[in-house]
Amino acid sequence: MIFKRWMVRKLVDWTHDWNSEIHRAIEAKVHAEYRAMWPDDAESLDAKQKTIGKMRDFYYARMNATASLLFAGVALVVAATALVLAVIPLLHQLH
Repeated sequence: MIFKRWMVRKLVDWTHDWNSEIHRAIEAKVHAEYRAMWPDDAESLDAKQKTIGKMRDFYYARMNATASLLFAGVALVVAATALVLAVIPLLHQLH
């Protein structure tokens, strides 16, 4: 149990900076896009918060989908490489 806790905390510590930077980048993108859509800030505070919340949800969902596709692509490349490396010795045995 102590080892699991240590590993989890190390993983969280290692990924914290990346996660924080991703969060800041998404927040900057959301606010920049909001300002581009409403440059005069005409919406009420409540409407503004609701719109920014929807935009934030969209960007996080988009980033999640992108990350999943990237992981799937990397997994496919690793699997294909492993398959090729496993087949090469088999082919050499046939000759």
